[in-house]
Amino acid sequence: MPDSQALTIRSAMPADVPKIFRLIEALAEYEKLSHEVVGNATTLGEHLFGPKVCIEAILAEWNGDAIAFALFFQNYSVQLLQPGLYLEDLFVMPAYRGQGVGKALLTQLAQTALERHCGQLEWSVLDWNAPAIAFYRRMGADILEQFRVCRVAGEAIAHLAAQPISSRVRSATADDLAELRPLIEAKSAVISTALDPTAPDTSIKNASTKNTFIKDSSLDPLAELRQHLWGDHPTAQIQIAVAEDKVIGCAVFSQNYSTFLTKPGFFVGSVLTAPDQPKLSLQQDLLTVLAQQTIAQNFGRLEWLTEADQDTSVHQGLEATLLPDWRICRVSGPALTQLSQPR
Repeated sequence: MPDSQALTIRSAMPADVPKIFRLIEALAEYEKLSHEVVGNATTLGEHLFGPKVCIEAILAEWNGDAIAFALFFQNYSVQLLQPGLYLEDLFVMPAYRGQGVGKALLTQLAQTALERHCGQLEWSVLDWNAPAIAFYRRMGADILEQFRVCRVAGEAIAHLAAQPISSRVRSATADDLAELRPLIEAKSAVISTALDPTAPDTSIKNASTKNTFIKDSSLDPLAELRQHLWGDHPTAQIQIAVAEDKVIGCAVFSQNYSTFLTKPGFFVGSVLTAPDQPKLSLQQDLLTVLAQQTIAQNFGRLEWLTEADQDTSVHQGLEATLLPDWRICRVSGPALTQLSQPR
C-alpha cells in the first residue's frame, strides 16, 4: 500500500501515454463502460503532446508504477468571467484506494487552477458511486443535483447539424460586444443562473465581489469577455444569432475532451437569448451551428447542461442523449483554496 514517502504526483510525459491508456481501460471497466472505449493510445498521445494539445494529464506513481491518473482541460464560466479547470477523468487502481491518492491528485489540480487564475474546478460523478460522492463532498465539492448533461455524439451530430436554421448565426467579433451587454444584463438582473446554467443559486449568492460584476459597476464584464475571447490566450468562443443586424442570442462554449473516444469536443457553457425572442428556436439554431462545427473539426461530441426537471422532449427532438446518472461536482471560492492545501 502507498505511503507519503512512496507516492509521487507528477505531470505526464510522452513515455507515459501507454500507461495512461491502460488506466483509462481500467476506468472504463470499473464504470461498466468498456464498450465505449473506441479511441487509442496513439491519438491520446497526439492530444497530450502533439502540435495541437487539447488535454493535460498528471500521473500518480507508487515506487515507479503508475497507479492513478487525472486527465483535465481548461473550460470557461460566464458567470465568473474566469476560466476554470475541468477534470474529465480521475481513476485510482482499486488496490491503492483509501490511501490519499485521489486527494493528492485533486490537491494538485486545485493548485494548478489557482496558479492559472481559474475560478473553479469541476468534474462529473456517477450517481450510484456513493463512496466517490462522499469523498468529493469531504473535499469541499458541491454536487449540482439540479442539472443533467445532454450529449450529441455519433450519428446524432449529423442529425442536429442538418436541422433548419431560422436566424443568422455567426462567430462573434469584438465589435459585437457592445450589443451583448443588454442581452447579458437582461438575463442577469440579480445575477441569475441564466449567466451560467452550471451554477446553483447558492454559489451565485455567495459569490465574491470580484465575480458579481452586475452588482459592482466598477467592473466591466465585456472587457473581461474581450480578454478571454480574443486575448493572447483565449479560453472560450462565442456564436451569436442575428436578426435585422441585431444580436438576439449567443452561445458561449469551449473545447472539452472525451477520454474513451480520445477526441476533443465542444461544451456549451451558456446560451443567452433576448427576452423578446423565441428561446427554444434560438437555442436550436445555435446548437445546430455548433454541431456543424463539431463535424467540420472531426470532434467527437457536443454537450451542454439542462435542468433536471426540464421537458426532455426538447432534447429528444434534437436527438440529444440525456445522461441521467451523471452529476456535476464543483469546487470554487474558499473551498478551492482549501483544497489546494496539502493535508
